[in-house]
Amino acid sequence: MNCRICHASLQDYAEGGLAPEATPGIESHLAGCPSCRMELALLRRIESFLASRPRRTPPEDFTRRMLAALPARPMAVSFRTQALTLAGYLISALGLVIGYQKFGPSFARVYTGWEDRVSTLSLVLGFQTPETAGDPGWSDLLLQWVRDRGEDTVAYLAGWREQVHSIYTANPVAVQASIACLLLIWAVYDYRRQRAKA
Repeated sequence: MNCRICHASLQDYAEGGLAPEATPGIESHLAGCPSCRMELALLRRIESFLASRPRRTPPEDFTRRMLAALPARPMAVSFRTQALTLAGYLISALGLVIGYQKFGPSFARVYTGWEDRVSTLSLVLGFQTPETAGDPGWSDLLLQWVRDRGEDTVAYLAGWREQVHSIYTANPVAVQASIACLLLIWAVYDYRRQRAKA
């Protein structure tokens, strides 16, 4: 038996709850292992200390008071709140894409301008050797991955924008009627949920 197996059963042994067939193996290991004996002595001291402390029980009305402090039912999130949260996420994602489209090239120019300075400084400080100076580092690879994903996203959104624009220009009345119907359904659904809560 090794110390790992002994430690797994030591708590049960100290409390007297170990299976009788496993007890001789633990005792023979404890006879030759001072580390496990110290662990057992520490467990027994903790057990005796806890046994000497008075047991504290909660008051009789503790459960009733805790249940009374809880709200009667969980607060339901309205459909409007869920829709506004989703709209906020979509607007944030769109803002990130537009910001990348607008300011991405200037950030790339700043990075290109400082790239030589950073590599020279890393050579001087010894972070790179002249042999590995031309190899792309993890930051270069990460930046390239971000650029590739950004270009893919911009291309996807441009295609999606063209599709939406073509649908709207082909059938503007149908699109406006569909949006009006969705808004009406949303208003009726939210009104019924508010009345059901009241």
